[in-house]
Amino acid sequence: MPKAPIIERDLLFERLNNGTYRLLDWCPVNTDLGWMVEQRVMQSISDTGALTTWNDVFDGSYTRIREVAGDRLYSDFGTSGRVVSLDFNPNV
Repeated sequence: MPKAPIIERDLLFERLNNGTYRLLDWCPVNTDLGWMVEQRVMQSISDTGALTTWNDVFDGSYTRIREVAGDRLYSDFGTSGRVVSLDFNPNV
């Protein structure tokens, strides 16, 4: 179970046309303030080009894993789009 202030976290994925799965960039989380979404990206690149990994296994855990339609995710959760640019063909 994630540590406070996150009470619950859902991991979202979509099923691709070829039968494989893709994890989505946003996770709904439940906190003392209510439900909201957080980014799922666990790595970043600094100005110097160094790769930083945010790897807190306990805090990065999930309560549920759910399938959602990737093309509706952004409008359903009110996000502005992907967290990281992605060269991705959803029709594969």
